[in-house]
Amino acid sequence: MNHFLFALVASTAIGITAAAEPSTAVPPGTLVQLKLFTLMTTQRSQPGEVLQFEVTQDVVIHGHVVISRGTQALGSVTNAKAYDQHRPFWTLNHSHRGQLGFTISETKSVYGDVVRLSGPLTRVSQVPPRPLISWHHEGETFEAVVLLSYR
Repeated sequence: MNHFLFALVASTAIGITAAAEPSTAVPPGTLVQLKLFTLMTTQRSQPGEVLQFEVTQDVVIHGHVVISRGTQALGSVTNAKAYDQHRPFWTLNHSHRGQLGFTISETKSVYGDVVRLSGPLTRVSQVPPRPLISWHHEGETFEAVVLLSYR
């Protein structure tokens, strides 16, 4: 009888301890704010080029930090098309802008889990439109959303 009582108390204590620990998964839909580490331009960047970002604010879920500020994040250039300077002068559209696109793909949680991201959703630091060349400068901030978290 004592062994049964001891086993019951021990399993209850383990269950309470496990319930008190925070979940290691970052919920899908969680917003993450990131800062770009490098300069990207339509003149210099190439599709497939790896981009580095840094998380600018702690991501807190139920009072626990799940992604800490300063964590590195990765992305890549998807489109880098420079303004075509060899367009004939008689064309109507003289203000055709360069095209520059990129994705923010992943970071890590404080538990070491890979967190898949989708972004950029919005550019937090707004910049005026650029007529011929597109670029994103070092320190520019963007938001991404969590898609999936896994070990």
